[in-house]
Amino acid sequence: MRLVLFRSAWGLNLRADAARACASVRAAGFDGIEASLTDIGGSQAEQLAFGKAAQAEGLELILSAYSSWVNYEGVYEAKPVSAHVSTMLKELESLADLNGSLPLPLRLVNAHSGSDAWSEAEACEYFGALAQVCVWPNPYPEPRHSPEPYRLSSAERQGATGQGDPCPEPQQLPEPSPYPEGEASPSLGRLGVGLDRLRAGLGPAGLGP
Repeated sequence: MRLVLFRSAWGLNLRADAARACASVRAAGFDGIEASLTDIGGSQAEQLAFGKAAQAEGLELILSAYSSWVNYEGVYEAKPVSAHVSTMLKELESLADLNGSLPLPLRLVNAHSGSDAWSEAEACEYFGALAQVCVWPNPYPEPRHSPEPYRLSSAERQGATGQGDPCPEPQQLPEPSPYPEGEASPSLGRLGVGLDRLRAGLGPAGLGP
């Protein structure tokens, strides 16, 4: 087993000189970079150029998608669930476009989703809306990086707590989805690694962990 080391973009100016930045990260012994889309470029062309520069140095990429408050910079502004869903879908669309243009696929997508202050109903609304768009049969025969989460049976949960089954059974998640039933965004279909991560993050009731 080998530990794979990723350098966070925090503290780095990746946009000033992509080739030089990537070379310095590689020289420091890292295997990849974790960054947001805005960390690596202000336009799709700049983001693609950075991705190619990174991969030219043999660096893998973990890119982040935000539903709000990108990079946690500036003043926080509370937004409704619908705005979080819309923003996350746009981020995933951009990541999918970038992923389809790079010589090598992204290693992972780190989704910064929702708000810790949400109620259970708001969280269910958010993850339910995304699940209808993003979770469908994986185009890859095997999970690329993220196996399905292990789910305890009712008997196992009861034995662990001694208090019955504290975990609700899967429930019907709310509508609507921006795509017709049984369909999904064509570009999102190319972001298999990101879809694996979203699916792995869904708990027994369709909520985040």
